[in-house]
Amino acid sequence: TKAWAAHGLAQPAAIGWQRTIDGGWVCEVWQSAYGHRANKATWLYYCGTNPPFELRWERPEGTHQIGFPDQRGKAANKPSLGKREANATPIEFRDELLRLAMMAHNVL
Repeated sequence: TKAWAAHGLAQPAAIGWQRTIDGGWVCEVWQSAYGHRANKATWLYYCGTNPPFELRWERPEGTHQIGFPDQRGKAANKPSLGKREANATPIEFRDELLRLAMMAHNVL
């Protein structure tokens, strides 16, 4: 996420793809929509000759959390994921990212 500030990229402001002033597209996707057990919001930047296709915009509540316990109390806490699973990308999401990359310049 440090790349956004370092490169002056527009932050996603709504659900779905948003066009940026430089001609790219940005969005926020929750990896839980693709099977991750935590919410894991992910920002994407897309640039290509074709517009991006729609992703899964739903934001299902994860059954687990990444990181430290919730400070609002025990009732708000969920089981924590180990580092490996927390960092993992669901296969379905990986496939969507690869398809986006290939469609950007008519590789598909």
